[in-house]
Amino acid sequence: MSRVDTRVYSELYYIINMLTEENRNKIPTRLMNLIEQNRDTEYEFSIDNMNHLSPDTSKILSVIYTDYIVDEEERKIIKAKEEMIKRELTMSDNIKFKEEMSHNMEPLDVSVLEEPKSLQPYEKKNIFKIFIEKLKKLFKK
Repeated sequence: MSRVDTRVYSELYYIINMLTEENRNKIPTRLMNLIEQNRDTEYEFSIDNMNHLSPDTSKILSVIYTDYIVDEEERKIIKAKEEMIKRELTMSDNIKFKEEMSHNMEPLDVSVLEEPKSLQPYEKKNIFKIFIEKLKKLFKK
């Protein structure tokens, strides 16, 4: 495991141990053991470094908070906000894509297009009329 990964585990371990016992107990023992076993015991993390958390630590903390610590009602609110943000990002990506496509598209050369062929109206026949026509053709022979 890389040194950076072990530092992330160390930061997680320190922050989780700052939680109340009630909130700490909500986190699965298996996860806590994983964090404790993989942390860098020589890395000194302090509360002063809280503004300099690694991005991975922040992401993992948010997952731990959402999945284990908050109550069900707040979890639903968080998930709804996440979905709204995803939709907004998707919409803005689509708008950017359309803008890029419109700038990158070459003008259409109309001279290569064929003249449209005349269309004949389509008359939908009912089954009874088709049957009668078939009978007439049969008797004509």
